[in-house]
Amino acid sequence: MPSLIRPIRLVAAACVAFATAAAAQEPFPTRPVHLIVPVAAGGGIDTAFRTIAPFWGEELGQPVVVENKPGAGQIVGSDFVSKAKPDGYTLLAAGVPIAFNTALGRKLPYDAVRDFTPLSLVVTQPLLIVVHPAVPASSMKDLLAYAKAQPAPLHYTSGGIGSYGHLWWEMFRDKQGAAGQHVPYNGVAGALKDVMGGQVPLLIDAIVPTGAQVQAGTVRGIAIVGAQRAKSLPNVPTLREKLQEMGFDVVASTPDAYAALIKSEIERWSSVVKTQNIKVE
Repeated sequence: MPSLIRPIRLVAAACVAFATAAAAQEPFPTRPVHLIVPVAAGGGIDTAFRTIAPFWGEELGQPVVVENKPGAGQIVGSDFVSKAKPDGYTLLAAGVPIAFNTALGRKLPYDAVRDFTPLSLVVTQPLLIVVHPAVPASSMKDLLAYAKAQPAPLHYTSGGIGSYGHLWWEMFRDKQGAAGQHVPYNGVAGALKDVMGGQVPLLIDAIVPTGAQVQAGTVRGIAIVGAQRAKSLPNVPTLREKLQEMGFDVVASTPDAYAALIKSEIERWSSVVKTQNIKVE
């Protein structure tokens, strides 16, 4: 759920500026806009916004400078933006942890609903389920049967504890009656490397960067968790087909719609965290 938000204080500041200084009509922007990406370079969110930023710069007439501020499950970068001057020049490229971190009960230095103003949902990126080529499964039906046949819970990994892949698989496997044991990594790079090497059989994470390894044949794509097949992986079916130019689907939304989405995601995933007793150290 990569999206764009800004400090909530900007709303009040903008309204006041318009009401008291309408005659001046100071243009915006008059200097570069800083777009804070709360993850390390090279991941899905970073790739999406580095691709989009130059086009925004052209529209605004000022550079949009992308800055990576990774750490603590996107908390470091998010906190930086929440405390930035509310003048519209500091934006946050938020991902799904904007909702998950609250749902997980993390002690946050900001309030995801109160301290930001959502601007728009920008792109979506479906989850991709992949296995090491030695795993005897080529469909979700095969994978579930394989998982249920194991004498011990099937090991799987994701982008980290509390990531979208982690929470989604916990929800899904529980509904399907399959046991699972999460193997935590600090980011998807290490997780993907070990699935490629056969140390862990199963990975659930975003299609970027994992999709490139499906194309290379180092892992096998099982299913896309989305409504339609990804253009970059046309031979990997959607989850729906199995159960009944980078993998991004570009979208847009109103600020109100995105704000409602954040609230609903917090409620949804709080339930999963509580049911599965997921703890974040």
